[in-house]
Amino acid sequence: MKHLKEIICGYILAVVSLFAGFMLRQPQVNKLKKQVKTLVADNGRLIRLNETIQNDFSELLLQVKAQRALSFGKKKVKESLAENVVLQYSLSDYLTILLKYIRAGEKLSEDELRFLNAFEKVVNGDSLSTRDKKTIKDFTIGLHEKEIKQQVPCDCEHLLAELKYITV
Repeated sequence: MKHLKEIICGYILAVVSLFAGFMLRQPQVNKLKKQVKTLVADNGRLIRLNETIQNDFSELLLQVKAQRALSFGKKKVKESLAENVVLQYSLSDYLTILLKYIRAGEKLSEDELRFLNAFEKVVNGDSLSTRDKKTIKDFTIGLHEKEIKQQVPCDCEHLLAELKYITV
């Protein structure tokens, strides 16, 4: 019986120790539970904040891409306008050189001859080599750089009148 008493006391002592251990740890458990609740609440707030940031980023990305597209469009229009102005001045130079050569019988410089031959291909609808394009562009820009940079349209009316294409 003494042996049974010791076993029962051992069990009671184990149960009391276990219960005391739970009681001693309970404040820490409560603190950790409170921390978990705070973290879960913060996690929700962080998820919402992340969604907001993602939406803002998507909107900014859209705006940047739209701005780039508009800039590209404006650049293409500007380039097209500049090319158009160069072409106008090239045509004017071509007609001027033709008048100088055919009507006045003047001798042409090497640059004028190269330009005339290159621009003849444009007039005839032939394909231009890179060299021909460069010749035309360099010759025209060399004569009319200021006007082309300012994108001033070429006035060819006096040439057309001289060629009798329009009535004065």
